[in-house]
Amino acid sequence: MMKNLLYFSVAAVLIALPITTLAVDSLVDGTSYSQELGTITAKGTSIEEVENSLKSEALFNGAEAYTITTESNDDGQVYGEATLYK
Repeated sequence: MMKNLLYFSVAAVLIALPITTLAVDSLVDGTSYSQELGTITAKGTSIEEVENSLKSEALFNGAEAYTITTESNDDGQVYGEATLYK
């Protein structure tokens, strides 16, 4: 019985871990953060790809939030820039 409880507890923690590590906010609701970390850029073949890349890069850089400041499309290549906040 204790072994099953241990396995269940470990499984619950491992399932919850990715959910908490993906917590970065896109600032679209007017929320403000006091410390700007910098800017990042990304390019891809679609807006969704660029936005996902920017979100991943924001997480990698330790940002608590980000704002996409620029998106452009040039001959099938999409470019984006975001400002990161702590």
